[in-house]
Amino acid sequence: MCNGNVVVLVSDEEMKQIFTEVLRMINSASGSTLKDVPLIHQVKDYRGCENCGVMCVGVEDAWMVEGISRAIQTLYIVDGGTSAAAQSRMGLWMEMERRGLLLHRPLTSSNTLDSLSGDDWKALNQRSLFLKIPKFTEIDDDAGKDTSSPEGATKIFALGKDKKAQVGMWELPKNTLWVQEEHSLSDLFLAQSSMLIHGTGGEVRILYLEGKDPHEAPHRWNHKLQNPPDFIVEGTTGVGIRDSLFLLGGKRNPHSGHRLDLHSDTWMELPLMTQGREDAASVMLDAHTILVLGGVDPEKVKTLSSCVCLDVRTKQWIPFPSEIPLPISSHAVTLYDDHVYISGGFRDDASCREVWKCGVKGVGPWETLPSLQLDRHDHGMMGDGAGRFQVIGGKHQNGSKYTDVLSTETLTLHGGRGWEIKHELPFMNVWKACAMH
Repeated sequence: MCNGNVVVLVSDEEMKQIFTEVLRMINSASGSTLKDVPLIHQVKDYRGCENCGVMCVGVEDAWMVEGISRAIQTLYIVDGGTSAAAQSRMGLWMEMERRGLLLHRPLTSSNTLDSLSGDDWKALNQRSLFLKIPKFTEIDDDAGKDTSSPEGATKIFALGKDKKAQVGMWELPKNTLWVQEEHSLSDLFLAQSSMLIHGTGGEVRILYLEGKDPHEAPHRWNHKLQNPPDFIVEGTTGVGIRDSLFLLGGKRNPHSGHRLDLHSDTWMELPLMTQGREDAASVMLDAHTILVLGGVDPEKVKTLSSCVCLDVRTKQWIPFPSEIPLPISSHAVTLYDDHVYISGGFRDDASCREVWKCGVKGVGPWETLPSLQLDRHDHGMMGDGAGRFQVIGGKHQNGSKYTDVLSTETLTLHGGRGWEIKHELPFMNVWKACAMH
């Protein structure tokens, strides 16, 4: 058994001061001195020392090995915030969760922070935005209500219009209108790393959710960035990873792709795709590989079943070994347990309901799964990391007739019951739903 306090290692003096201020407030609020107060050091000042329990909080990559070497028995790594290193590792944890490789074990939280008042949290939040006003303070009457997202996703966002005809970027099922903005089915919408990203026409808009109060929504975009010349977002697919946004294809520029550095707001041109695509789907297979699936070749007016991978390190396009069983566009995609899952979509002037999965290496044929209850395209699909999936929103079209789909459906992989309709969303339309873990 190892005795002694846990030592907290941080990368910079600012974080050390914030931790010290939190402990001071807790002592002041409780009227007593806390026992077993952790010692807080910058990693560079703790060289040559060891402790049975070491906690690395937002430690930069350059100091992580140094921090690890200080722990004799137990090492805790706390990641989060906006530093490039933390964002990189958060991307790794989220990727592992999507692939079913990360096991969550709920831990009992200490009630130590209960002594802090709403004013205390507001004061701390002025020091650094990663300190949020907690739900248990008496800031708002609705703060204690259960607002967890369905089916285990941390947060779900979508383009939509509610019953009051308010149009914009919504969080479900809280029904928070984060940004009030017109949009169309041909727009790009992503939710990643505490950011909402909306691509439309010749620009990309970004809202940073970090530090923003949902009760003060809707908010204005933090950034509006002009696309590279002659690149128009219309039927463009895209993914975000760590500090980058990738935009690929589209009706006006079916072969083109660009990478946006989210730190410097600079664009870099990617190699051309050999086959043009619009209304394709895309997903990160791993930290270095983007998979683009299906879509429509606007030059040949042909729906595609082929898939292609981009290695973001070598900037080379590589064919994916297995084609989708049927050509498809405007479909939804997600990743779980080393398999790619796609659902719904559009083909031959009609929405579809097929669901397939394939190993991330593309070895072997696509496997057919139970079909959706409702034909839909431009919807969202997400998993909870435990073999359960849901689809949200979208449109249903057959020829010239179309309606918005507001019902959600869920599937348990080994449940044997197929897709089940759960509930109807209180909206007029919900498109391109995506999860932010």
